[in-house]
Amino acid sequence: MKCKRTSDGRKIDHHALQVMRQQAVKAVREGQSPADVAKAFGMNVRTIFNWLAKFAEGGQNALLAKPVPGASAKDQRGRNALDRPHDPGRDATAVQV
Repeated sequence: MKCKRTSDGRKIDHHALQVMRQQAVKAVREGQSPADVAKAFGMNVRTIFNWLAKFAEGGQNALLAKPVPGASAKDQRGRNALDRPHDPGRDATAVQV
């Protein structure tokens, strides 16, 4: 079954998504319908309602991008190879004596 979605918010940069949230909430508060705003931003109308609910609970701070959990990609590079002790029994290229 094909997905009907043409865009995916998970692929959007965190800062850009934050700006989108703020602009969408502002547009609805200025009188545009959530359906029209959702269509304009390429989002599901339920997403707009979720953003409005977060705004109602926590104001502008609730719409801010949150830090991504876990170590950064820079910290993770090469970690597996460098942090493990060498085990010749598990190394396919180890010479058997």
